[in-house]
Amino acid sequence: MAKISFDALEEVSLTGSVTFISPSSAIDANGIVTYRVDITFEPGTTGVREGMSTTVEYIVQEAKNILTVPTSFLSETDGKYSLFSLDRNAIIPVEIGISDGKMTEVRSGVKMGEKVRE
Repeated sequence: MAKISFDALEEVSLTGSVTFISPSSAIDANGIVTYRVDITFEPGTTGVREGMSTTVEYIVQEAKNILTVPTSFLSETDGKYSLFSLDRNAIIPVEIGISDGKMTEVRSGVKMGEKVRE
């Protein structure tokens, strides 16, 4: 699902299903980069026209109630990840999950509340 808002329709915010994202961009005469994205809206959506400028929030992955650490705290060697635990004064191997580039899920190796550092 995607949350879509429109530059020309300030009061309109819709949800829809992303059905296509172009793997290549187009650059106009002003140097503005665009990507073709096809979104299917719910029936009865009004005011929306093809070619309108939009802002799209698209959730790629989502997880709730998980343990995360700053991604910069993780060390990686040969595809294996670890963290330095202040509580144990040791480097601890961890299994990681999803990441947004800033925070990374830690599935195992450390516990909630354990102090770790970069």
